[in-house]
Amino acid sequence: MKKQYVLILIMILTLVECNVKSISLTGESDSWSGEYTANITGDKESGKFIFGYKNATGKELKNLEITINA
Repeated sequence: MKKQYVLILIMILTLVECNVKSISLTGESDSWSGEYTANITGDKESGKFIFGYKNATGKELKNLEITINA
């Protein structure tokens, strides 16, 4: 009986993991480098952006606007 519960639990965990996708996008230009990593579950996406200015002068950027197109 205990083996059945363990088998069912393993099957459920396997199915749950199949519904989670991970993506990682990177890119750079002459002045910028960027990375986006995310986990996608169903219709939700949770991610993190990391951007860096390559020609840093030690000054902080006041306004940084990021536009993402579909």
